[in-house]
Amino acid sequence: MKSLVLTILAFGLLSSSTFAQTIVGPDGKPLKPAHQAKCSQSPAGCYAQATRDCRGGPYQILHSESHPGGLLADILPGPVTWYTMSYVCGPSDEKTGGWSVAYLQVGNLNGCRATAQFPDQTIFQMALIQSGTNKGWVIFISNPKWNAWIGTTKEHRLSLVTDWPTTKPWQYTFSTSSDSKTLSTTDASVEFMNSVADASKVEIKYDNGELLASVDMKGSAAAIRAIVNCVNEHPPRPQPPEPETTISGTGFFVAPNRVVTNNHVVRGCTKAIQVRYPERASYTATLSGQDNTNDLALLHTEMPNLSVASFRFQPLLGEAVATYGFPYSHLLSPQFYIGRYCRIDWPKR
Repeated sequence: MKSLVLTILAFGLLSSSTFAQTIVGPDGKPLKPAHQAKCSQSPAGCYAQATRDCRGGPYQILHSESHPGGLLADILPGPVTWYTMSYVCGPSDEKTGGWSVAYLQVGNLNGCRATAQFPDQTIFQMALIQSGTNKGWVIFISNPKWNAWIGTTKEHRLSLVTDWPTTKPWQYTFSTSSDSKTLSTTDASVEFMNSVADASKVEIKYDNGELLASVDMKGSAAAIRAIVNCVNEHPPRPQPPEPETTISGTGFFVAPNRVVTNNHVVRGCTKAIQVRYPERASYTATLSGQDNTNDLALLHTEMPNLSVASFRFQPLLGEAVATYGFPYSHLLSPQFYIGRYCRIDWPKR
């Protein structure tokens, strides 16, 4: 995530002074005073100017444009781009349109999300979610016109096509929400988000190339910057320690220092395995081998053995057999059952 922040916040070479004007709303009443900034090489200079004008507080992007070439094209080497941006100080306001940024928290996850709604009813949301030290970008898209087909499958393969620096399709698998109204992908890369920040539009296309929507990305760079700042202002919630689970089972010596038990008993253990006889001291054991197919595991331990099991490989039909073990140590007394072989032609593994 640092690369995204550095890319977005790299200051431009020049940033001009700004001027304020009055924007009139649909009801004819003036809205908040609007400012306009002009900068070169990177739009970050405009964001810096807006931060100064709004005294470090939030601001809402009304309009932004990039102009390839520009006044310094004959002076500075390489391509030069001029950026212009108009904005108003204060938090997002539906009257001014654009992107609204909000903090969100779900369970142990938290993050920030920017939302924009477009005339065709498409809603495009960008979120940076964090859990512990892990962060990731999530894209949400929806449109009431899509509800008829969104719920037909749990996943949809879509392309998000950006137009900067060149036209590029980004293919992602989107998951369908439980209410079948929203599609989301957690695979959005930092490279894609950088492309969105510079793009003038994003086209949403189905896997077969059908165009579902084309959304205006004016102000997207500022929205992404605001998301990153919002996340930085809300550190990840402390993760509760995972509860320690104790699993018990039964084993027996098959040779000195060698104990056989079920593989499912020791599979996934993150701490030392302890073995003991009932009512005796515990010894540490280590895994010597595992057989997932037959659910067997071989352990090595320095615990002295009182006896070693013997094996007979040709049981007889109707012969008595006994089982004895400690399936739930400390909870139940030893389990003992007697039965007889009723089938001996079981499939060989």
